[in-house]
Amino acid sequence: MAAKSPNHPKVNYLAALPGDMTITNIVKRENCDEFYITFKPPEHRSCPHCGSNNCVIKDSGRVQTIRHVATAQRGAILSFHRRRLFCKDCRTSFFERPQWLHPSLHMTDALYFTICLDLTQMLSVTAIARNNRVTASVVASVLNTIVWEHPTMLPETLCIDEFKGSSGEWDPVRSRWDVNKYHCNISDGDGGFIVDILPQITAEFLSRYFHQFSIHQRARVKYFCCDMHSGFISVARKLFPDARICIDMFHVIKLINDTIDEIRRRLQHDVEEQEREKYMFLKNSSRSLLTSEIKQERMNNPNNADRLEKLHTLFDLFPQLAEAYDALQGFHSINSKTPLIFKKAELTDWILQYADSQTPELKKLVLRIRYWRSYIHNTWQYQRSNATCEGLNNKIKVLKRISYGLHSFEIFRKRVLLTCGPMRLANDPFTIFREKRNGKGIKL
Repeated sequence: MAAKSPNHPKVNYLAALPGDMTITNIVKRENCDEFYITFKPPEHRSCPHCGSNNCVIKDSGRVQTIRHVATAQRGAILSFHRRRLFCKDCRTSFFERPQWLHPSLHMTDALYFTICLDLTQMLSVTAIARNNRVTASVVASVLNTIVWEHPTMLPETLCIDEFKGSSGEWDPVRSRWDVNKYHCNISDGDGGFIVDILPQITAEFLSRYFHQFSIHQRARVKYFCCDMHSGFISVARKLFPDARICIDMFHVIKLINDTIDEIRRRLQHDVEEQEREKYMFLKNSSRSLLTSEIKQERMNNPNNADRLEKLHTLFDLFPQLAEAYDALQGFHSINSKTPLIFKKAELTDWILQYADSQTPELKKLVLRIRYWRSYIHNTWQYQRSNATCEGLNNKIKVLKRISYGLHSFEIFRKRVLLTCGPMRLANDPFTIFREKRNGKGIKL
């Protein structure tokens, strides 16, 4: 089906075409609309090889068909005549390139930038292709033109954490993916975005990575927030001597909770088969044991009295659980206090109280907290946490789930930085893509 289209500015606007184009014909095909267009040739005939303007028309060229942005929920293609030019200086031939045409992909710049903007959203490649009425391979080709270079500056508050990525590089010798299960997330705790992600979490790999930054850049880091991963702590001590190391309080509380649950499971395993009632009592008490009494009082939970009655019955049967529960509630009480001097003093008393415990799991816990005590003090004093990393890790998991996994780490890294990187804070990402255009792709 063909229809003549008038040369009217509104038609070009609705079709997302530049005003200097003239639509000569529109053909309605099964899955798309084909626009036959003419345009004014570029005034400057610059050679792409040597930059010379001493170029002449060689021949009439050929008709070219390229993809364009979808209009009215239908795909669009443009067909136009493209002349071939000849450079007298370097003796090479080339086709003229209008400003609205992408230099390497068979699409307009408008479609290219639209796909780039969609890549900054939490969408799968298939969904982006469906929205723009193109194939998934077209979206992949656009993603391949984006080059996200490693950062040159470090944030003042550096947050670091690991996450499960299960991506890597293709090994052509073994014909399989060389996958790393865990990757490293480096985030800006103040800005709330991901600075970079790394394929490994070992201390040796992190040391090589941070050695790429100058001493001046590493000195900019004032706070180093992490969990109790020994590799992260060793890197912070070695490469960031001026930074205050802050252990996230969430992981400290989680360590105490895991210790109580470990004691419960050990006691549950030791219960004889004839004592089925005790076994089920222990099994169903996990949630009650790990609940903070301070939080329950603030929420005015009406079921709190019943929960405490059940716990007292449990503690009469298993005194070791009573001691571990008191340790947990004591730490919650210390953490909720406001003056720092009280927190430090009471944490020391807490360590002395449970350091000689007869429960091996609790004694091991107290030794670990005593080892990390100075970093816990930093967390309280400077009010820093690893919450930024934890929240962004959740976004990475969502991106990985909607993408059904990403095997290539480089593609995974680009998608993560496009969706969770500093670009999401920009008011106009479209302008960023235009300004960062370099050659045939985009460098960010």
